[in-house]
Amino acid sequence: MVVFFGDHRPNLFMTDGGTVYSHLGLCESNDCSRWSIEQVADLYSTDYLIWANDAALLKQPAGTKQDTGLTALGPAVLDAANMPRTRYWAMQERLSKALLVNTDLYCVTAQGVPYWNESDAALSDEDRELMNLRSAIVYDTYYGQRYATSAMNRPVGS
Repeated sequence: MVVFFGDHRPNLFMTDGGTVYSHLGLCESNDCSRWSIEQVADLYSTDYLIWANDAALLKQPAGTKQDTGLTALGPAVLDAANMPRTRYWAMQERLSKALLVNTDLYCVTAQGVPYWNESDAALSDEDRELMNLRSAIVYDTYYGQRYATSAMNRPVGS
């Protein structure tokens, strides 16, 4: 099984200094600080493809489209491959019920509403607490002492 995805559409500059997207009227310039939140959400949305040589691994018919975020894509791939869910991916799946996208630039709620930041988004206190926990775990994994890394990589229930 192979998953193809990107985190944003590529910058396709034109010889006149514009981009393909500005020429198509999707945004007025390449300066994303001047874009509306809807333009950011649109231009940072990409399709993804899950390829499997064995069609039985795919849970839905070929060509099926579904709006989702990276937090839900990992668990979907694990399910398709019949792999156990780790605590980290269980946490990500739970977060995907609140947010499809959560980056430093913007976020999109599970209802598809974009916001410039998560503090403005309509989220429950539990969702915010879980986001803070995820941030702490990611920080510890990349920059800290990795106190939680091994525990988060264990299967759920172990």
